[in-house]
Amino acid sequence: MTQVPRILALWSAPRSRSTAFLRMMAERGDRTVLHEPFSQLLDFGTTEVAGREVHSESALIAAIREESEKGAVFFKDTTDFWYGELLADTAFLRDATHTFILRHPAEAIASHFALNPNLQRDEIGFARLAEIYDAVHTATGTDPVVIDSADLVTAPAATVRAYCDAVGLPFVPEAVSWDPRMLPDWQRTSRWHEHTGRTTGFTDLATRYEHTVDNHPLLAEYLRFHLPYYQRLYERRTTQKSEATETMTAETMTGSNSLKIDCPACEGVIKHEDDLVVNEIIECGECRSELEVVSVEPLLVALAPEVEEDWGE
Repeated sequence: MTQVPRILALWSAPRSRSTAFLRMMAERGDRTVLHEPFSQLLDFGTTEVAGREVHSESALIAAIREESEKGAVFFKDTTDFWYGELLADTAFLRDATHTFILRHPAEAIASHFALNPNLQRDEIGFARLAEIYDAVHTATGTDPVVIDSADLVTAPAATVRAYCDAVGLPFVPEAVSWDPRMLPDWQRTSRWHEHTGRTTGFTDLATRYEHTVDNHPLLAEYLRFHLPYYQRLYERRTTQKSEATETMTAETMTGSNSLKIDCPACEGVIKHEDDLVVNEIIECGECRSELEVVSVEPLLVALAPEVEEDWGE
């Protein structure tokens, strides 16, 4: 059995739904959660770990180690910056459990550019993400855990369970949904996290951007550069969803015309008596998620999309 990690890290290119994943980890309540300590250090010149102010990557790593001696730690960070001291610290790359979350760069680039029209190629972060992945692989001799954020949207409970199994954490189904609020650690960079602060779970918000890789030549160039790094990591996903977890499946219950459906958000069982039609919206009575019927024969349902602004953080 995998040992429960004292230090668990999640690395992400910006705008890849990593803040929503951190929100889930905070909801668990079983470890100290640090929000982007490395990027805040590079951005502002200082960051805090449990009230301790640090001014260098080496001091930050030491503070995280010290905090982990008091209790388990989770931190998530983004690769809009390059972390030279992290990459040079083989012991930290080996001793902490470093994991990775992906989002297709076409989506991440459009989301990032909408917030930062001065976006530079390397700030998009997939090349730097792959560099950290390679450094962890070299230091540990093992393949780090990689998940794709699209799986979190289509099958949140199954994807989080697979992640937990891979890193040695108990799965906490209650943490897959939460009350909407901004966490205190988000205040410094609040404009990047406003939409996640309004969510109650892993939800796909169908956002249309004025500038995308399809209509903006510079963004298309950025995509050509970063796509190979994304594809290489995507192929190494260790928590791929199966066909059974991509959607909810339903079966006729013995002795009645009612249906039993497994909710993909909380894995609770929904009983439904009426005939259903494609695109109909039903609600899970346990987690209150809205679910869309995507097929009737066979009966398949998935989380209903919400049309809002992007929560790619």
